[in-house]
Amino acid sequence: MIEDYHILQTTRDEYVIRAIRNAMDGAGVPIEFSKGEAGKGQHEINLAYSTAVEMADRHVVYKNGAKEIAGQLGRSITFMAKYSSDEVGSSCHIHSSLWDADGTEPLMWETDAPEHQSPAFRGWLGGQLACGRELAWMFAPTVNSYKRYQPESWAPTALAWSVDNRTCGFRVVGHGPSFRLESRIPAAT
Repeated sequence: MIEDYHILQTTRDEYVIRAIRNAMDGAGVPIEFSKGEAGKGQHEINLAYSTAVEMADRHVVYKNGAKEIAGQLGRSITFMAKYSSDEVGSSCHIHSSLWDADGTEPLMWETDAPEHQSPAFRGWLGGQLACGRELAWMFAPTVNSYKRYQPESWAPTALAWSVDNRTCGFRVVGHGPSFRLESRIPAAT
């Protein structure tokens, strides 16, 4: 069933999702939020932010743990990006931001800059756009992940950016004195 923002539907899978949230917290992978999504049986589970290396480790622990927990409950989980051309795909949105060495001052926001975008932010965004094609092998490494990119879907079909636009490959999210960049390009593989 489609569960995107459905107030009652997620109850049917809560015994699995709750077990995942609780176990991940115990494994040092804090969960920030979870909700039903637009695809059949699809769920969004957001991991709390950390450094890039720590997030990479958490990502591996999460995917393995989620599969094992589901298996213990008689269910199975896949992170296949596009299992059917008739259904929505699954992604892995990566949020990033730049901070000073102490982690106390955001470097992406500048009060007097156009749209408050600091030179550091413009360089970060420009680098993401410039390397987008080269990173595609990592973001969409399989045929199923590449099939996710379809016009008129939530998956981006071009290297473009915008402020809070979910159809672009890169979305600027948040407000001052800080914001972050969301890459919507990676598939769930």
